[in-house]
Amino acid sequence: MKLQFISDEDVAILLTHEMAYAAVERGLLAHALGAFDQPLKPYVRPGGRAGEFDHGRHIAMPAWVGADVNAVGLKWISSVPKNIERGLPRASGLVVLNDVATGVPVAVLECGTLSARRTGAVAAIAWKHLGDRGDRVAIVGCGPINREVVGALNSLPTSVGEFRVFDVNHTRAEDFCNAIKSKSKCGLTVSATLESCVRGATAIITATTGAKAYIEPQWVSDARLLIPLSLDDFCAETLLSADKIVVDDFTQANREEKLFHQLIRAGRLTRDQIYAELGEVVAGTKAGRTGNEIIYCNFMGMAVEDISVAKAVFDHLNRN
Repeated sequence: MKLQFISDEDVAILLTHEMAYAAVERGLLAHALGAFDQPLKPYVRPGGRAGEFDHGRHIAMPAWVGADVNAVGLKWISSVPKNIERGLPRASGLVVLNDVATGVPVAVLECGTLSARRTGAVAAIAWKHLGDRGDRVAIVGCGPINREVVGALNSLPTSVGEFRVFDVNHTRAEDFCNAIKSKSKCGLTVSATLESCVRGATAIITATTGAKAYIEPQWVSDARLLIPLSLDDFCAETLLSADKIVVDDFTQANREEKLFHQLIRAGRLTRDQIYAELGEVVAGTKAGRTGNEIIYCNFMGMAVEDISVAKAVFDHLNRN
């Protein structure tokens, strides 16, 4: 079989938000069924942990996904925050898909758009099951990830009530709104400050490269769904006070010195306190939102999601 190369431009055209949502959902169902093999990700840091901003980190994410996906592959993703200052994407990488039966590589896909759209789909799936219709959603960080988050939420039949957006770069926030305003189903406004963005919001989604624990607990008293895609945005008090904690994969989440891992290591959080993995909620073996409870999500990002999305793109391309 001839090895196919699928560019990021082609992925952006082929991979709709609806396709990404369905593919991630299939990956999560396979995860819930135990029909997967997903080793822990190794991290490569040329500048060490302290030098990640300038020198980046590189992550290998291999997985086999069974059930309705039946795919095996590897995502090799690099994240260099300083690239934003250089006018380059913060994240870039490749997905390699192999034939499950023979192991022969069948496709290489650029994965900038694929990764961002997968992450947007994860947030949309979480909101569908754990959020509330008409939510006032605070979007913190106006980069490509949250652009895909808003796109994914707008693609759902049931829409949120309002988007508020904030970025430390106000011009970037304005550009973000202008770029997606025509496709938004609801109000979309730029907040002057972080506090005004999150205070009064009923759902908060963050995707930043900024400081840790910068969102004060007293600002988020109205929030019932917290999805920190950048993981360390909230204080320990906010995480520990949640009624339900949902992760994508407990083993994957419990590492890399992120807030979740720190609390586990300190004995302030235990496995028994974790309500569910997201796949269990999607599969219906654990209930989603059942009332006015506060739900905190800790999603590290899983290879089973990326491989499932890459397989969907590959199959779509080869059906046409």
